[in-house]
Formats: sequence, C-alpha cells, structure tokens
Amino acid sequence: MTHRLPALLATAMLAAMTMSAHAQDFPTKPVRVVTPFPAGSGPEVALRLVADRLSKRWGQPVIVDNRPGASGFIAIEAVKRATPDGHELLQMDNAQMAAQPFLFKKLPYELLRDFEPLTPIFRNYFFVTVPAGSRYKSMSDLVAAARAAPNQVNYGSWFVGSPGHIGAAMLETATATRMTHVPYKEMSQLYVAVGNQEVD
Repeated sequence: MTHRLPALLATAMLAAMTMSAHAQDFPTKPVRVVTPFPAGSGPEVALRLVADRLSKRWGQPVIVDNRPGASGFIAIEAVKRATPDGHELLQMDNAQMAAQPFLFKKLPYELLRDFEPLTPIFRNYFFVTVPAGSRYKSMSDLVAAARAAPNQVNYGSWFVGSPGHIGAAMLETATATRMTHVPYKEMSQLYVAVGNQEVD
C-alpha cells in the first residue's frame, strides 16, 4: 500500500487559500509544512506568507519547519515518513519535481507514488551576479572568459539540480561554454561566497 502525502509546490502565484475551504473537518490539529529551504530564502518567505494566511483561515497553527540540505532529501524524507492525513505538508520546487529524477540514478522518493501535489504558490525569476570589483562587467565578459578558459570560471548554486544550477547549465549550452559548478547547502552561504569572491 502506498502513502500519498500532500505537497506544496513552490513555482507559481499564491493559490492555496481556498484549498480546503469546504472541508469542515480539516484541519483538526496544527499543520506542519516542511520546507527544504533555509529561513529567509525566497521560497521560504513565500511559504510563511501562505502559512500565515492558512492559519487564520483554518483556525489552526500552520508551522513552517525548515530542513535544508541534501538537495531537499532531508525535508522530503521527513514528510514521506509522516502519517498521510494532510496535517504534514511539503514545499517542493521544480528541482525536486522535474529535474532530480533525471539527475540522480536513485532518489529516496517517487514523486507521484509518495506525494499528491496540491497547488503552486509562486513563480520567480533568477539573476546572475558577481562580487563587487569583479573583472566581469557584463554577461559578454563572463561568456568570453568561460570560452577562453573552459572549466576555469566557476559559479555557485544552492544545491545540485537547483534552478540556479539548471539555469547555469542552460547558459553553458546556449553559449557553448564549460564552467565549474560549486553547490552550497543554503542560498545564504552562496551569497556570502560570492561576496567573498570564493566563486566567480
């Protein structure tokens, strides 16, 4: 027998407000939403806004439980083991839902067997940034350097298979370059690394 646990998706506009408006018997206790993102990161902040609104609507606490690391697997395992009664939710993004099945030979979850997707909650856009004082003043500078010295320009993302990682891989493909990926456990670590010039 398989367990199907609800999953919150972190990929579009807020849409969870009416999710259980007609279910009078839910929730019967506090709801916990486990997120693979660290406190203060973009997806986590959006989730806290949703959690606050749901808590007011449902009349029950909606608790955000941060479990970053291991490409999201720590958070996923925590919810996968939970009782499938809807009181344990999981925030996922397109990395866990779409990319990781193609990046890892074996995953500790099977998306549609272990989880039941509920709703997207936001969509965001990404950017490329360099340290203050970097020799790269434009994307043209960055691409030219990467072409001139394959694998010598490095870049960071918040884990293997993250949207930042996939986006950089797409940039490499589009520009016929090869760069070196440096994954970090949390977004905040990545920003510090860029600021300290540990990554280009």
